[in-house]
Amino acid sequence: MMQQHEIDKKADETLDSLEGIQRATPAPYFFTRLQARLQEKIPLWENISIMLNRPAVAFATISFVLVLNAFVFLKQQSHHDADTVSAPPVAVEMNEQNMTNVYDFASNTNNTLLKIWNTENEQVKK
Repeated sequence: MMQQHEIDKKADETLDSLEGIQRATPAPYFFTRLQARLQEKIPLWENISIMLNRPAVAFATISFVLVLNAFVFLKQQSHHDADTVSAPPVAVEMNEQNMTNVYDFASNTNNTLLKIWNTENEQVKK
């Protein structure tokens, strides 16, 4: 019985503390400002940023990018495997020869530019 008596005492104290309470009133013109804020037009970019900040959209975008990357990687691997299996050795040699020609062209161009620059500088010094 002691416990019930203590519970009743605490409940009475709590109810007594509520005697001087008044209803909360908003600041002046609160409802007018609230209505203006609700009717305010939000710019397009702000609407887009609000939509993109949602976790569901972010998760869907990340998932789409990961699936797309996996698809491209697997597609590239299958093309690479098919090229190495079906390509004759001559084609590989031609590719290596073409790469050598590209490097030769670049080195010739650099040497030519170096020669032109040297001749111009020698002419200026004379």
